[in-house]
This record gives sequence, structure tokens and C-alpha cells, in this order.
Amino acid sequence: MAMKCPVGLAALWGRHGSQESLARVLETMRDEHELMTISSLRRIRASSVSFGESLYRRIAQDNWRIREIHHRIESDLSGEMVFEIRIDEYLLHFVVYANPDGPGPRDGRLRDNGFDLQGVLYEGPLDWGRIHREGTEIREKVWGGRTTNDTLAWTFANRSSRLFKDMRSGKKIDLNERLKVGGYILRNAGAYANGRHGSRAWMMLPEDHPLKYPYRMDMFCLYLWRLAGFALVDDFCAKHPEITPLTEATKRNVGVGNSSGIGTVATLVRWPSVLAATAFAREFVIAHALVKTDPLGLEELELILERLKMAVQGAEFAAQSDEAALPLVVELRKLREICELARSGEEQPASALFAAAESAVSPEALEELRSALTFVDREGTEIAEQIIPLLIGFDRATAPERLVSEERVYLANEFGWALDIDMSTEASMHYFWYKSEQNGENRRGERRTDEGVDRETFVNMPGALRDYAQALSEAPDNWTLGRLLLASPEHSMIAARVNLSRALPCTTIHGNVLHKNFRPADLIRYFLSILGLGHLAENSNQWVTGVGYSGIPVLLDTEVERKQEVFV
Repeated sequence: MAMKCPVGLAALWGRHGSQESLARVLETMRDEHELMTISSLRRIRASSVSFGESLYRRIAQDNWRIREIHHRIESDLSGEMVFEIRIDEYLLHFVVYANPDGPGPRDGRLRDNGFDLQGVLYEGPLDWGRIHREGTEIREKVWGGRTTNDTLAWTFANRSSRLFKDMRSGKKIDLNERLKVGGYILRNAGAYANGRHGSRAWMMLPEDHPLKYPYRMDMFCLYLWRLAGFALVDDFCAKHPEITPLTEATKRNVGVGNSSGIGTVATLVRWPSVLAATAFAREFVIAHALVKTDPLGLEELELILERLKMAVQGAEFAAQSDEAALPLVVELRKLREICELARSGEEQPASALFAAAESAVSPEALEELRSALTFVDREGTEIAEQIIPLLIGFDRATAPERLVSEERVYLANEFGWALDIDMSTEASMHYFWYKSEQNGENRRGERRTDEGVDRETFVNMPGALRDYAQALSEAPDNWTLGRLLLASPEHSMIAARVNLSRALPCTTIHGNVLHKNFRPADLIRYFLSILGLGHLAENSNQWVTGVGYSGIPVLLDTEVERKQEVFV
């Protein structure tokens, strides 16, 4: 069965090819009912259309000029750094407020009022008065602080406590040996943009603004933390000759750490257009690459091998803390061997390479090949990058004129997987989601033992769909949905979700996140992958760590007062 064509794609595709060629791509895509299962989403890996990859491509192609213009870091690691960012006619500044090194690691949770580093990304000229005022607001009030509309984001980070503890021990350390398989200097603790704290929403930016794209503000903050981490370490090494500084080759492997918990599961359930945009766009590029009949060139095969090398490094890094990643290391090495044989053998299209791998490696390793193929398909990537904001911006609404009889048939055909789940069993309703008053974050509780059921928040899509189906079955055939929803307004939200699925594919996770056997880590991995993070490791079944921007180059010019560097 062909993937459903989202509203707007046919018109967009018209600039690139015929409707027949679009149909071939849709037919090559995996069926939505296969792609959107929890087990399939778990295996998804970062691709060319992941938000971090998309941003970095823009930074490199459009020659964003980023340079550190102020650096004052004391021996206790407190101080400030300021980065100037020039993108065409736009001038931005990123200000880092560094706090003294603490006694131990910080969690980086929403409840925290203390961070190693706080950052402000704002638009406009360098203004020391503003920098002082903003620093006071973000440091003293943290979550209760307010900014102005020319601020694009507040963001927080923590140092790698183990790395900085070792660096401050006085012992001889070679940072290149320490970070040879990757890792991070700083760990992201969140980017708060898009209206939060009074910042400007990305959709309110001018059309030509370089950050007017979904998640671009968030991912740019992550990118800037990477640069800030290098500046911190370079400065520290210059003052401590017993530490061997990072080479450019090692820096390429070093990214920014990130940890995400079960709140991301609720995000994926409640934001169907984001789920649809990210799942469909990635699958679209893969299919676009597979339908091409031209053989892969040597340069393309080299790029695929490079991406798989990064995948092996990521799995090896994850295996240091998560033994479950070891089998993937073996499978990825096998996959690289298949691709190396393809490089030395006869020319073949991507579909032939994929077929050879499909019969030889695990589904998880095969997903890494799918991701690698997206990086050799520039045209597919460019189209998919236009698809993402198109789908994310699609509004949900009910269709009050539609007949109940028609809705019944559609629900049975498209959501039969949900209607087949027995939600009356204890196992099916084992967990519930709620917002913790103590932490201010989404939490998961066990229904039989934990408090908070009275504050339960929505994640039960199968239950809502089953209740809606029951209401439809009890209503007369000739009723409209408008009449049904006037009589039973509690179904309005799910009716709008069902109607959205007619316009967009991939809007719903095909599974029950309340079930006793559900592992939140499976969906957290997907969320981190669409952001562009790699080196994924499960600290528990509710907590996944990853590294962003590992494996990308850091190109340098020289300028500035100190030994400052221009990061391009």
C-alpha cells in the first residue's frame, strides 16, 4: 500500500517532477501502519532532515560568521563569554554567563535553579548594559525571569563534571585520548524559546530570517554550546600546560551532551503535526533515494561509508555505558563491509545496495543505512525540508458536515490497530502521565500505587479512539459529526485528530504508551534522532542520553583580542 500523500505535497512536487514520479516515491515508502509502530520508531536514526543536520547545512552553505568577541573565565570557571553572529544583514549575539564550578554534577532538570552556564541569544548590536540586565534576570530568577521580544532564546548547560574534575586535578591528561571516540564538554539543559520567558516566537520572524524554521532556534543554541565548550577547554589548556589540548580532528568528534526523559513521549503523542512532519519527511528522502536508477558514484559511496563509520563510533560510545548496544556494533561493522564491497565492485543503484544489506543485517543496522542514504540525496533532502514546515503548520479542525456513517468506516480502516486494543485490562492501563507539582515536568506513575491520577494528562490515544468509535456506533447514520459533537463535545479533540489524519499521514503512534510493557526509552530515542542527536544510550527505560553535532567539522579563522577564533 502506498504512503498517503499529505496535503500540499503534490503542488510542491510539481516544481521537481511528474505526478507519476511522485507516485513511485510514495509507493516505495514504508506503509504508515508499519512505520509508526513503537518498535519501528525506536530504530529511527538521525538523517539529513533531522533538525540539527538541517541547521548545520545552512550554517556551512550560507557562511554564517560566528566569532568570540569577549572571553573572561576565572580560575573557578566563572565569568562571561560573548559570541557575535553575522548572517547576511542579521546581527545576533550569544552571551554565556558561567558560574563557579560546583561540588558535583547537576541534573539539568526543569526543577533546577542552578546551572553551570546560562546563555542568552538575542538579536541586535553589542550592548553591555543589556547584557548585565539580562544576566541578572536569568541568573537570579531563572524560571521566573522575563526577557524582551528581541531575545530569541534563553538556554542552559552544565559542564561534564567528570571531565572538568580530571582537568582540575593537576594530573597530566591528553584530552585527545580521553575523547577519541567522541563525547562532550558541555551537556545541554534546555533551550527556552518560541515565546517562553517573553522571547520571540520563530513564526513571528521575518520570512528571510535564518532561524525561521521549526526547532532551528533550539538547535542553534545547542550548536552554540558546542562552540562555547571548545572555547572553555582551549582557554583552560592554555593556562594548564599539563593538559594536552584538543586537536581539530578530535574536536570534530566532540559534540554536546543531552539527556531526555519521559516528557518527550507526551510531546510526540500530543503534537501530531510534528510527528507527521518528521516521520514522513525522513521516509520520503529514503524512498526518493531508492527509486533512482542511476548507480551510486564513488563519492556517494564514500559518504555512506563515512556516515556508517560515525554510526559505529556512536554505538561504541553508547556501549561504554549500555551493553545492549554491543550487538549493534557488530551489525554495523558487517554493514560497512557490504558497502565497502559495493565500492570496489560493479556500479549499482541505491536500491541494489539496500537489498544486499536487507538480507544480511539486523533491522536496527538497516535503519542506519536508510539514514546514510538520505545524505547522498540532495534533491530529496531539499524537497523534504520544505515539507516539514508545511506539515507542522497544518491546523487541526473538525469536519462538522461529515456523516457519522462515513466516519465509522474511516475509523475502522485507518485506526483498526487502536480499536483492537483491549483497554479494559489492568496491564493496558498500568501507567498514567501527570504533571509533577514538585518538578514542573511530565511524569509517569503506576495507576495502582502512585499519587497524581487526579492530575492525569492526555496520552491515551487508543482509549480516546475507542470511546469515539463507541459514540459513532450509537449515533444514527444520517447524523453529521457537528450534531454528534454538539451532543458529546468531549469527543471534539479526537475528532479533530482523526480529521487531521485524512490530510497528513503518520500523525499517530500505533501503540499504547500506558501499557505495562511500554518502554518510554523507545520513543525518547526517536525524538532525539529527529533532533539530530547520535551516540544514543539508555540510562534506564525512562532516560536516554545522546550527543549532538558530533562528527561535523569545526572550521577556523583567526581574529579577536585574545586567541579568539572564528567558527564557521
